Amino acid sequence: MNNVVNRVMLIGNIGGTPELKELGNDNHVLNLSVATNVYYKDNSGNRQQKTTWHRVVAWNGAAKFLADKCQTGSRLLVEGKLENKQWEKNGEKRYSTEIRLTEFMLLDSKD
Repeated sequence: MNNVVNRVMLIGNIGGTPELKELGNDNHVLNLSVATNVYYKDNSGNRQQKTTWHRVVAWNGAAKFLADKCQTGSRLLVEGKLENKQWEKNGEKRYSTEIRLTEFMLLDSKD
């Protein structure tokens, strides 16, 4: 298996207000959180929900579009690649995994 693919696709809801930052030279970055839910029955037969939060980063045109059109609760299909970040704070190593957006589709119904 010589070719390894780094690709993720998910459908979820935006949590919180997306943060658009202008970096200069007409470059923009948008950080947002997307929640996905899994439903299951526990040992007692009660329906349970588990929510997982995903950090998503969009750049330039996609960033500006999403910042303009999306809000908390918007339903979104996200496709991208996983990127792992590592840094040190107060002598402690910290890690983060985020999805670098490559494609998306806004799934909210039109009014």
